[in-house]
Amino acid sequence: RNFCDKINWWKEFLDHPRTREALSFLWKNAKKLIYHVLPTRITGKITFGNEDPAVTGMVLAVLGMTIPFHKNKIEVAPLFDDENVLEGEILLKGRIYGIVVLKTAAELYFNKNIKYVIHRWRHKEVKHGERE
Repeated sequence: RNFCDKINWWKEFLDHPRTREALSFLWKNAKKLIYHVLPTRITGKITFGNEDPAVTGMVLAVLGMTIPFHKNKIEVAPLFDDENVLEGEILLKGRIYGIVVLKTAAELYFNKNIKYVIHRWRHKEVKHGERE
C-alpha cells in the first residue's frame, strides 16, 4: 500500500499543470544554456589502443558515432597492438558570457512554478489543492 501511495503521489505531482510548466521552462532554459556553453571549434588528435583488438574496434565504432558532433575535426588513430595506449591533444574554443549564466539563473530562481515545485518536493504530504 505504501508503494502504491508513492506511485500515486508521483503521478499527481508530475501531472499537475504547474509542475509541467516548470519542467518545460527548465528544459527550455537548460537547452539555451547548454547551447551557449558548448565549444564553437574543436580540433585534435587521439591515439588509442587496447590489449584486445576487439575492444579497440568497439571503441572506434563508438567514436565513429560522434562524428556529427565534432564534424571530423578530431583525428583518431587506433593501435591494434598488444598494449594499452591513450594519448591525445584536443583544442576547444568557445565563449561563456557570465551575464547569460546569471540571467538564466535569475529566471529560474524567480519563476513561481519552479518555486511551487520545490515547495511541493520538500513537503510531500501536502495535497495539491490545499496550497496553491
